Amino acid sequence: MDSISDCTVSLSFATVRGTVAAAEADLFEAASGWDDFVGTHPSGHVLQLEGWARLKQRVGWQVHQAVLAGADGTLQAGALVLQQRRLGLSLGYVPGGPVVDWSCPADVDGIRTALLQCARTHGMHVVKIEPDLPDMPTHRRQLARLGFRPSGQTVQPRSTIKVELAGSDADLLGRMKSKWRYNVRRARRAGTQVRVGGSADLERWHALMQATGRRQGFAPHAPSYFEAAFELLPDHLELLLADVEGETVAAVVLALCGGSAWYLWGASSNRHRHAMPNYALHFAAMQRARAAGAGTYDLWGIPDSLGAVATAMRGAQGQGDWPDSLPVDLARLPQRDLWTVYRMKQGFGGRIERRVGAWDLPVDELAWRGYAVAVNLQDQVQRALSEARHHLRSTLERGRPRESQPFGSCSDVADPVAWNQSIIGCRLSGWQQSWQAGEAARQVGWSVRRWMLGLESDHPDHAVQVLLRRLDPSIPVSVAEVRDGPCLDWNGLAEVAGVLELLEHLLTGEDCVGVRISPLVPTNSAVGMSALSYLEANGWRPVAHGRQGVSTWKSPLGKDNALLPDSGTGTLAPAADVAAQAGLAVVTSACVNARHAQFLKDSVWGPGDRARSEAALDVLTTMDSSRSGSNCDHPEARLFVVENRHHDPVMAVVAVRLGCRASVQRVVHAVQGANVEPCLLAGRSILAWARRRDCVEVDWGSTLLNAGGSEANGTAPIAEGLGAARLPMAGTWQKWLWQGKWANQVPLPIVERIWPAP
Repeated sequence: MDSISDCTVSLSFATVRGTVAAAEADLFEAASGWDDFVGTHPSGHVLQLEGWARLKQRVGWQVHQAVLAGADGTLQAGALVLQQRRLGLSLGYVPGGPVVDWSCPADVDGIRTALLQCARTHGMHVVKIEPDLPDMPTHRRQLARLGFRPSGQTVQPRSTIKVELAGSDADLLGRMKSKWRYNVRRARRAGTQVRVGGSADLERWHALMQATGRRQGFAPHAPSYFEAAFELLPDHLELLLADVEGETVAAVVLALCGGSAWYLWGASSNRHRHAMPNYALHFAAMQRARAAGAGTYDLWGIPDSLGAVATAMRGAQGQGDWPDSLPVDLARLPQRDLWTVYRMKQGFGGRIERRVGAWDLPVDELAWRGYAVAVNLQDQVQRALSEARHHLRSTLERGRPRESQPFGSCSDVADPVAWNQSIIGCRLSGWQQSWQAGEAARQVGWSVRRWMLGLESDHPDHAVQVLLRRLDPSIPVSVAEVRDGPCLDWNGLAEVAGVLELLEHLLTGEDCVGVRISPLVPTNSAVGMSALSYLEANGWRPVAHGRQGVSTWKSPLGKDNALLPDSGTGTLAPAADVAAQAGLAVVTSACVNARHAQFLKDSVWGPGDRARSEAALDVLTTMDSSRSGSNCDHPEARLFVVENRHHDPVMAVVAVRLGCRASVQRVVHAVQGANVEPCLLAGRSILAWARRRDCVEVDWGSTLLNAGGSEANGTAPIAEGLGAARLPMAGTWQKWLWQGKWANQVPLPIVERIWPAP
């Protein structure tokens, strides 16, 4: 250990705060040279890199930095501190840090002072640290002396397995268990190819993560999270993919920082498991980590009880033991959580290591005591819920209705153009069945299935896009929504019945307990009334306040008698004149500037408004406007913004076109109780745009551009000015698929609270 005089430095404290924003200019910036410091420091960790802090900033954390520098400005120690409100308190969190020489008392005392100053500056009640520090009595005493308290809430896995990477490939294989060596070689003989992926492979990675989440009962991050991770940490993350017979069947993400490497994320499908792709991936990850200069490969996470046993067996040495030395019968380990992955990780030739875990530094003693009590209660509740969920999982698996056999054909569709053409070809099609709408839903956590269904095995001709979401990450069941669909010809109820029955069968195979549909069927006809009668007679029930309203407003746009209001006649002319006198004008574009995007996000008047605006923005920003046009079947989206004379937005409308039908997907107003004039002005522009695109109608939705949607708020003059008529619709219908099997286990009111109406 260095003497105190050798490591005494002057204290320099700095904090940098970033704001949550997608724009690169607004992202957090660490102190100059920070990543180099982390990469060369013995206690450096990938979770302390600037890119990781930026990633967490994008998902809602605030980021600050505490720095300890010498008299010459050289970094001596530091920490990136994430901040969020939890349990009613403002909490700071230092993942994988602080980065400090724990053998130097002056540095350790200095970083503690810096953390306290950072916490007080930004109003934190508690700062939680999770240093990459071995679990030894001397380290625990050191933390206690500094005023840290053992935390009841751990974020990162406390115990892990680390593989030494020294030596040749033969040395790596020699340290593995014999079965693991055999499986690595078997993967090579089976033709498993491991390659480094790029941005073009992220879609494959997303699909594998979804499959893994369904299989293991957890909800993976949204695709945008992983895309941001690779964008923000390009020099520290590698995507490795395993291909078998040209198909990508497994992948891992390798994290690199200084002399260490981590198995950060992994995903796989159920296909070609005989080719041992996961064994090939981990061996390749070790090879690449060693080539990059890493000395260890951290397999990131095993059950902490095993880590505690291994640490106890090694005494005060601080180094864990080999997995084979533990008095554990692998055959008797639980078949869930980290116990499952331990079976695979324990054979790669690494040692079990345990860290000191999470420690809290109270800033407000009274607040910390309340926090500690809340964490303890939360832990007890979570343990009880875990046992209940495990029991529910077993009950559902025993009661799952797998006895029915397929009675039709189903094929997956992976081509966006082919899918949209299928939807456009259906007479009763809607935007929410388009490929673009499905991808927007995927960004907010839904899984997407696109099926062509048919009652004759060789002729699938009914396109159905299904959105799936788990009720809870720990419960292996999901719910489904078919928005604006399914696209069926409701004139033939016999075929409708067959397709819906096939859809229900497919969804039970996806562990789905309930489904909602929103068929675009007008109910002012005999066909519509027959459809409602059929649904009610076959176990479907209407959903109050569903995604599809029970009525909509439409303006027909036939080529011979298009209802484009003339600026010189009709009710629209006075409204346009009034709008012009008020200095109102419409700005329309396929692109979204930052000012209009912020207006869409900030105009929030009810639950879910921000999420709906962000989904609409996602559609606008991802649409390929270069392929849209009046003679093209490619979908199109446009933003119409009404501005005042100061160029401030007062209203925004997102309109889309799918084939020859246009519809309004999002309407926001600067103030509640919108005036008629902006609505008519925006509506006229949308009608003109739709007419230029050879559309036959514009579907305004249930509120007709008016946030209130009532006669008192001006619906009547808007309808008259836009030539719109109200049309009664079927609305949203719901059916529980496993009701007879599991309704007695989980009361439906509870599930309905988990799966509320949209």
